[in-house]
Amino acid sequence: MTLHISGTVTGPVVLGPNSKHLTTITNTGAVNSTGIGVDGIDGPAGNRWPIENDGTITASGGLGISLAAGGSVDNGASALISGGIAGILINGAAGAVANAGSIYGAGTGNTVVNSTLVISGDGVAFLAGGSVTNAGSGSISGHGARGVGDSSGSGVFITGGSARVTNSGNINATAYGVALDSGGGVTNTSTGSIQGVEDGVKISNQPGAVTNAGSIVAKDDPTRGGDDGVALFAGGTVTNGAGALIQSGSGFGTPLSAAGVFTTNGSGSVANSGSIKGTIFGALLTPGSIANASGTVTNSASGAISGGEAGVAFNIMGGALVNAGQISASGAGGAGADLEAGGSVTNSAGGSISGTLFGVLIAGGSGTIANAGTLSGGVYAAKFSGGGTNTLLVEPGAVFVGAIGGALGASNTLESVAGSNAAIGSLINFQTLAVDPGSAMTLNGATVVPTVLDNGTLEITDSLDVSTAIDPASTGVFRLDSGSVLDVAAAVGARTMMSFIGPSELAIDDVGAFGSQVGDPLAYSGPLLAQFGAGDVIDLKNFGFAGVSLSPLTSNGVLHITNASVSGSRVADLKFDTSTLGAGHFQASSDGGAGALITLEP
Repeated sequence: MTLHISGTVTGPVVLGPNSKHLTTITNTGAVNSTGIGVDGIDGPAGNRWPIENDGTITASGGLGISLAAGGSVDNGASALISGGIAGILINGAAGAVANAGSIYGAGTGNTVVNSTLVISGDGVAFLAGGSVTNAGSGSISGHGARGVGDSSGSGVFITGGSARVTNSGNINATAYGVALDSGGGVTNTSTGSIQGVEDGVKISNQPGAVTNAGSIVAKDDPTRGGDDGVALFAGGTVTNGAGALIQSGSGFGTPLSAAGVFTTNGSGSVANSGSIKGTIFGALLTPGSIANASGTVTNSASGAISGGEAGVAFNIMGGALVNAGQISASGAGGAGADLEAGGSVTNSAGGSISGTLFGVLIAGGSGTIANAGTLSGGVYAAKFSGGGTNTLLVEPGAVFVGAIGGALGASNTLESVAGSNAAIGSLINFQTLAVDPGSAMTLNGATVVPTVLDNGTLEITDSLDVSTAIDPASTGVFRLDSGSVLDVAAAVGARTMMSFIGPSELAIDDVGAFGSQVGDPLAYSGPLLAQFGAGDVIDLKNFGFAGVSLSPLTSNGVLHITNASVSGSRVADLKFDTSTLGAGHFQASSDGGAGALITLEP
């Protein structure tokens, strides 16, 4: 049997045997209820009730529709369902709502369900799971008090079972736009808008999945800032499509924690091709109580993620960030990417990661950064602060704005890969600098590195102190620009070239460790010194000056230098590229200390 309502009826309408098949309210029909706790339509336990509404159902002090054993509600394009406590409440079994009209929970009253759960001001509330589909013309709103719990002031609240919300219209609430308390999924299409003050979407207790092609926003209200755009309290995935927006409110409490996307208590994954904006964090991923949780963020070429303190932050968890778009942090001390327990950052060609202090900060563990885009920071373009092993790979197209810093007590390596040609402003606390074959690097700041492996081209515009050794396997070129200084503790290899591009200086700490077979100029092999001319200087540290003697160049271009006045005597050999050697004769003079300067004089 079917129950039809085409006129005005005073509720509550209590469903019975005649409405087991279908209850319909036509576009001329209306069910109106008044009084505290008086519902519009009640479907008692024992049957799963189906309802189709094209008219009006209102209950100013109760529930618009209450179904105690599950059921379905289809609300038409011009239809209205409203309740002082909630628009629709379905308990006992899974519910299904398809809405193209308006569903409204006013929050003027409340009801206690299952002894503990307080329902107040939800648009739609399911207590045994279910699905809600809101069409492009649909509006679902909840206006209950925020801060009371997920079941108060939510546009859609689902607990007690599997949950799925698909929105193409508008969901708006004073607390949570959508709150799923037993996990589940939310799909917000390109025409969909979900807004809440606490969070736009909150999913807890089981992993959640959010796919957004529209707008999900945590809005501010006149008395308090909104919180997270999307919050997953048991981990899960967030996919934000091209042109889509996820945005936090301005935050509340101390400290502020408003994030565009927030995941905790499980592994989290964010894939963004649209815009994610957070007042404090663009995306914040934390492990919560799950010790082995991990996080991943992938930002495509069309994606933008921004925050105040950090664009992307992994807090107390290993993280992996892959970026081809824009990631930024605009607040004081901000980091574009902040990984607080180690991890990896891959910044692809065209990608930009920037912060007011750090472009990328990796702390709390080993880290790897591979950069083919732009890393920019007010102080550091990239900074490692964790122990273990840290590696920065400079790839073709890489740009660094700011210093690059290694971690104290860690093994820090910077490597330029084939095809790259990057300029480094300042390299701080790195133990190894590797220039691969087919790559070039320019050092523009004063730099100290214990070990350098140069198989490409390394250009020095300021100073480079190789404090331990140039790796003997090096086959590359050191280019000394005008005014630059290359200070070498040891360089026993024979396949490295040091080219004096402008008036510059080569300082040799230990002449006995500069090449091999030192003391036998005919057998000597060592770095080849090219383009040495007027204005260039070689400083033989601790060699002494009084008693220095220079022998004529050998046929293989070796300058043999001795100093018999020093206890035990000293000997040095320097091999020059005679085809690029400037005109003049070699001359020795004091370096003002314990060494001798070798120059070429007219």
